[in-house]
Amino acid sequence: MKPCIISLLMLITMISFSHAEKSAESMTEEESKSSPWLVAPLFSSDPKISTAGGAIAAYVHEFDDKSPASMMGFAGTYSTTDSWYLSAFAKLHLLE
Repeated sequence: MKPCIISLLMLITMISFSHAEKSAESMTEEESKSSPWLVAPLFSSDPKISTAGGAIAAYVHEFDDKSPASMMGFAGTYSTTDSWYLSAFAKLHLLE
């Protein structure tokens, strides 16, 4: 059951990357503006945690013209040792 979950995560990741390539090729210049969303897979394998897979999703936003971009998001993983974590994070640049 556990290897199936990790295999499923890997399959979803590969499908999403192949879809992103096809979408980028068929977009016009107006449609190809960068998205404020950042989504990436997380994979790791080590002796202590075993094999783990998960994802990170974040939103990037500029609050004003002078400040660098701010980022807020969530991350989570599940490992084959039945351990998991979820986290929220933010790095905000306000009125700099």
